Amino acid sequence: MTDRTLCLGEALVDVVLRDGAEPAEHVGGSLFNVACGLAALDDPSSILSWWGRDVRGHRIAETAAGAGVDIVPGSDGAANTPLAYANVDAEGRATYEFDLTWEVPPVESLERYGHLHTGSFAATLAPGPTVSSGSRSRSATTRPSRTTPTSAPR
Repeated sequence: MTDRTLCLGEALVDVVLRDGAEPAEHVGGSLFNVACGLAALDDPSSILSWWGRDVRGHRIAETAAGAGVDIVPGSDGAANTPLAYANVDAEGRATYEFDLTWEVPPVESLERYGHLHTGSFAATLAPGPTVSSGSRSRSATTRPSRTTPTSAPR
């Protein structure tokens, strides 16, 4: 069995909006951040996500490569890269609006992954729940899985 972790979930660009300031963009997404964190700890990781082949999508791919995160083929198949608009008020509280579509590219084989980590909208927004539960059941006898129940207040 391999030690590589498959992170199934969002990779996106956060657009931080503050009154009186230019918008600031940051590559992120909770499962993308997990993949990067694992790679920083020398724990091999892959991201299975859904972003576009636009300028922002290229930033995601470049950030993943720089962090040592493997990208599952097909993750760049979206028409546009997903955006998370973080509207930050004067007290530093953020409210979020998302501009995204969500599909899950097929994975040829789960054999190269020793672990599955999913969460956030990948676990709740179709087709994520079906794919992640199917992946967990296909690998349940040999691979541990983790779920991060991340949600942003609305």
